[in-house]
Amino acid sequence: MVDEEKQENLANARRKLKKFRDQQQPNLPEPNGNDVHPSNTSPVDSMVHQNMIPQNIPNLMNEQQFPLNGVHQGIPQPPNTNFERQLDQQHQYGVVIENPKQDKNQRLSSNGSNMSRRSSQTSVDTEQKLRRDNEHLQEQLEMHMQTIGILVADKSDMSAKLTQSFKQLERKQSEMDELYGRLKASRERVQELEKEIQNSTSNVQKREMVRSILMTKLSFIQVFQAAKESDKENDRLKIENIRQSQLIEDLKQNINELNGKLHDRQISFDQLNTELQQLKIQPQLNTETSEMEQRIKDLQQSITLKDTQIEELHSSLNRIRSDNEQYQKHNADMQYHIQDLTNQINQLTQANKILQDEQNEMKLNDRSSVVEYDTLQQQNQLFRNAIDQWSNRYEDLRVKLEQMTKLMNEKDELIVELKQSKDSPSENNNEEYTNLKNQLQIIEESNKQLNERLEQIQSRSINQQETQTNNEVRVSPPPPSADSILNSETSTQLLETYQQVMHENIGLKDQIQHLEHVILQLQNETDTIGDYIRLYQQQREQLHKRYQEKDDCISQLTQDKCHLQEKISQLETLMIQTLNIPVNQSNSNGQLETSHHLLYQLSDETKARILTIIKELGQNNISIVQNKDSSVKLAFVDQNFYICSTCSGVVQQV
Repeated sequence: MVDEEKQENLANARRKLKKFRDQQQPNLPEPNGNDVHPSNTSPVDSMVHQNMIPQNIPNLMNEQQFPLNGVHQGIPQPPNTNFERQLDQQHQYGVVIENPKQDKNQRLSSNGSNMSRRSSQTSVDTEQKLRRDNEHLQEQLEMHMQTIGILVADKSDMSAKLTQSFKQLERKQSEMDELYGRLKASRERVQELEKEIQNSTSNVQKREMVRSILMTKLSFIQVFQAAKESDKENDRLKIENIRQSQLIEDLKQNINELNGKLHDRQISFDQLNTELQQLKIQPQLNTETSEMEQRIKDLQQSITLKDTQIEELHSSLNRIRSDNEQYQKHNADMQYHIQDLTNQINQLTQANKILQDEQNEMKLNDRSSVVEYDTLQQQNQLFRNAIDQWSNRYEDLRVKLEQMTKLMNEKDELIVELKQSKDSPSENNNEEYTNLKNQLQIIEESNKQLNERLEQIQSRSINQQETQTNNEVRVSPPPPSADSILNSETSTQLLETYQQVMHENIGLKDQIQHLEHVILQLQNETDTIGDYIRLYQQQREQLHKRYQEKDDCISQLTQDKCHLQEKISQLETLMIQTLNIPVNQSNSNGQLETSHHLLYQLSDETKARILTIIKELGQNNISIVQNKDSSVKLAFVDQNFYICSTCSGVVQQV
């Protein structure tokens, strides 16, 4: 409203100025737009602030004094006085409006300063309180973080061990797949051997027909020379085979010794690990832990050296195998040479009798080979059953590991929940317990004071009663005095307060008993938590032992697998030799008694070797070292099934 009035006053003043100029200057040209404002200007141009009014007044006065565009100075001035009065009134009106505004601004500034002071004081108090609260909360957080860190470290250790165990199980799976592939290859090889045996039987029948027809003669001198040369070559090959067998046995002994050393080192390494765990619990023995770590590093280096030695021995074994293959090739060449000699020998007339004897011998050999083939099939079935059983055990172990991981996670969650429940109510109960103790102390002090007052009052009353009894004999009873009345009133009040205090004491005692019961419950809960933690640690130790025992079993199985592969390769070579001898003899025409006796001796040696290998395979192939600390004790049942001594229940054969 005030702004509108100001705008109206300014518009009226401008109109009056325009009328005055029109009256004084009727014939003058129109002034420039820069000197005079037009009357048709918008209300926006007429808006002027209150503080700008006194500045515009002298400008208007100067414009009124000086004529526009050189007008003469003899213009009358009465209308200017009226205009000046109006401007003065407007100026006074603006000053009157501005004064209360300035007072309001001063009040607001003073209020703002007071509020700033109060806010500063309150901010200081709040900051102090917040600091105290933050310090208390930081201490609690540090305690919680320490406990959480310990649990997280335990979880990380268990997770790392579980990942390692899963990796080992995957490796075992890959090894089992390799064994399955090798079994398939052995089955195919057995089928091929069956086909070769059938072909050999057909060749034997053909030989019988051919030997009845062939009747030739040849000189005995060539036969004896060829026989001598073949004897020499066979003796040389036998000597070389004996040397190679001795080298292989020496290498096996070295490998066994190295395995024993590795086992001893692993035992010492496990002992050092246990000592390290004990030393981690005792932080005072940091120097000893460093020495033990150095020892562990030295042992690891020695283990790596032993591994390199074992690899070198494996490479030497591979070389020896390659040499054996070369010798076998040489034997094959010699057999071809013997075939050429037999072609010359078959021309003799006396070969028929010898061939008949050889036919009988070959029949016996075929029967023995069939028996050996049956034994090999039985052994293959035994190996299949053992592999199936190991696969079932592997799946059972995986299931048990998953169950153990679930149990460990559940126990971790229980421990965290129990710790949280222990921390939250124990703090509240401790605060309540301290408050109640303070209240009890205050009440006990008040009880003491009341008891003292009661004793004083009772002594006074006893004295008064004695005096009254003495006076009653002499004087009639006087009226009751004001002091006695006051004493009776005070005694009744004290009795009432005493009763109230006793009731309060009873209630406080009940509360104390309740709190003691709660504290006992919390102590029992802490004991149960400690028991859970002990069980958790014991289970961890048992799992660690089981993992170590599994690693030992795996290493032993790998060794036995290598041993079985060697024996199977030897069996294959011997079977090839036994099958090649009659096949190579199929193309012969005649032979002397001496050569057939030598071949008969070779077949006996191969038989003996095959029987020894079969006996070794039938014995306990897997020999696990039973330590005093380990709980793994495997027993070989029916030569094809391994049972853990810790397992229970009826054995189910699949």
